[in-house]
Amino acid sequence: MITLHEMARAGRMQAANEADFLAWVDERPLAVAAAIREHAFRPWVTYRLRLSGRRVVLYSFDETVPVTVTVDVLAALNPLLAFERRVFGVSLADLLDPIPIWDVPGASGGVQFS
Repeated sequence: MITLHEMARAGRMQAANEADFLAWVDERPLAVAAAIREHAFRPWVTYRLRLSGRRVVLYSFDETVPVTVTVDVLAALNPLLAFERRVFGVSLADLLDPIPIWDVPGASGGVQFS
């Protein structure tokens, strides 16, 4: 499993980090790197899950083909969320509506990556 957690821990990443991120992508297995490039995934972007509508952040990519992801469902991004969770095996097609983490409407602002 390839984790994005360390990349995301920096919090609000700026465009200057794009080159570092793309260098990191180049070091991933071919299937994972291709998926990241094809879908323009970035660790500082949130996505909406197709079925639940919850906002999530990427945690990791599974190296199997087809590539799936593990996501974190955080209370800071989802008002009225009873408990946070990590969901694995999410299809790339189920990640919709990308929004940078600092622009999520209704988010509590203090998204922390431990």
